[in-house]
Order: sequence, then C-alpha cells, then structure tokens
Amino acid sequence: MNGTEELVGDEGVEKRLRSQAHWIYVESAIAALILTVLSFYFAVVLPEASRSSEGLTLEQAADFLIRHGYALLFGWVLLEQMGLPIPAAPLLIAAGALARAGKMNLTFAVALAFIAVILADLFWYSLGRYRGGRILKLLCRISLEPDSCVRRTENLFVRRGVHALLVAKFVPGLNTAAPSLAGIFRMPVRRFMIYDSLGALFWVVTVTSLGLMFSNQL
Repeated sequence: MNGTEELVGDEGVEKRLRSQAHWIYVESAIAALILTVLSFYFAVVLPEASRSSEGLTLEQAADFLIRHGYALLFGWVLLEQMGLPIPAAPLLIAAGALARAGKMNLTFAVALAFIAVILADLFWYSLGRYRGGRILKLLCRISLEPDSCVRRTENLFVRRGVHALLVAKFVPGLNTAAPSLAGIFRMPVRRFMIYDSLGALFWVVTVTSLGLMFSNQL
C-alpha cells in the first residue's frame, strides 16, 4: 500500500515538474521575442516616438504608422500591454482610419495587434502562475493608479471570475494586471486562453472600429 502511494506521489511530482518546465520554455520564448522587439524599438522607433508620445493626436499616430508601418503597431501595442505607460489606442484608431482610406490592411493590422496582446498576456500569466503576488504588486506599482490597482483587480476577479478577462482591457490599470492575477489564481491555461483571446479581440476590434467610423477626422 505504501509503495502504491509513493508511486502515485512520484507521478504527481513528475507531472508538476513537467508542467513547470513547459511554462519556463514558453516564458523564455516569449521573453526572447519581447526583448527582440524592445531592442528594435529602443534603437529605431522609441527615440522619435518619445518626443511626441505626450498628447499623441490621431494625426501624429497616423503619421507614425505611415512612416514605420505594421512593425510600429505591433511593437507599440506589445509595449503598452507589457506595462509601459504609452497609449496604444490612438495607434489602433489611426490604423482603422488608414484602413478605411486604403492605406493599411485592416485584417492584418487587427491580427498583429491581437497577437501582441496575447504574447504580453501569456508572459504575465506565466509569471503570475509561478512567481505569485509579487508580480501583481510590481505591475500595479507602475500603473497609473498604484494605490487601488491590487484591490480593484482582485475585486473584479472575485465578482466576475473568468469573465473579468473579457472587460479587463477596457479598465485602466487592469489590462496588464488581470493576466497575472489569472495565473496567481491558477486558472487553467486553456480557459485563460479562451477568455483572454475573446477579451483581447473585443478590445482591438472595438478601438480599431473607432478609426473606421471617424476616419474623416484625420
């Protein structure tokens, strides 16, 4: 009997170790991709963008997109979702307006922004799952409202559960904190991916659609 229990216990430990190793590989791959994008942006795009990031207008966002193309859209959304205080909404709106004018491919622009969101969310989810509450506190410390970020994020998950991921992108301070909290709560990865993908797609399509509707303003 004891031998059977030990065997079951060893299998459980081995399964957990395999799961942790899998997420370490995923986390490392995503981190490598993010570092590559960061290197490009710090070297090429960010110096110019930082001079105009404050009060970024739709005209400026459209001009950035025209000059730097899809790479700017992907990297900018990724950096915002990683926690940098740079607004991605103006670029998404500008992308929608440029698509309406025939200067960008709307499907490709939405797909790139969506992939950027998912990559950042998977990174924070894996950190939250295996690094705990310290990651959430770090994210809230760099958010616009650090004092209430942790409390609001936890309350949102308590009230809405997994459905919080559907609206988190629309709530300032929660767009990056919610994925890490899902990891802290040990939400199954498949369930996280389903709801997070729906929330990310809803956010990207909604903001980009504003550019389609108000393209005449550019």
